[in-house]
Amino acid sequence: MVCPGIQIDLDGIEGLRESLGKNGVCSNYTDPNYTWEVLQKFKGGNALFTQPATPIKCGGAPQKIMYLADDYFIKSGVRDKTNVIFATPGTSIFGVKEFAETLTKVVNRKGIILKFYHKLVKIDGENKKAIYELTATDESNCIITVNDDNNIIQEDIVGKTTLTIPFEMLHLAQPQSAPNFVKKSKITHQDGASKGWVKVDQNSL
Repeated sequence: MVCPGIQIDLDGIEGLRESLGKNGVCSNYTDPNYTWEVLQKFKGGNALFTQPATPIKCGGAPQKIMYLADDYFIKSGVRDKTNVIFATPGTSIFGVKEFAETLTKVVNRKGIILKFYHKLVKIDGENKKAIYELTATDESNCIITVNDDNNIIQEDIVGKTTLTIPFEMLHLAQPQSAPNFVKKSKITHQDGASKGWVKVDQNSL
């Protein structure tokens, strides 16, 4: 029986290991004290919150800190100078339909900018840029965005599938994976979408 949980994968995004913990790049998964420091020093601009493309320990964690930050920005008097952005590689704000419907009302009420089909692939901490790969577009071949009609966040489209978003604050729920002793063992899938995860029979485990 194998049940070791999952680990933070700091090599899952280019530049993450080098950027985390400085230049406004933070994560409650690894250092909530630095997240608090970033929030206290934040004076406006893009506050970017991310959802990784991998499974994670808590599906709500990337959004919980965003709502807490939004509240803090109001209390500290900088919310009117701030773009709160949630970027996810997924197609909706949350995987459970009932929760997604309620959360969509919340983000619309708060004016939070949603970026769907956005997979974070690289962080340039020194220049404060997050580089995303588009995983899909809508039927009209457009980028899926909510609450940002005039590109106030200054997203820069680099190519057909790549774009950058500048930030003053970047909070990550980092990519996560099976622990190395599992990931590199013979009991895992060796390739494909499930590479590195244990092979199981979904009916019997």
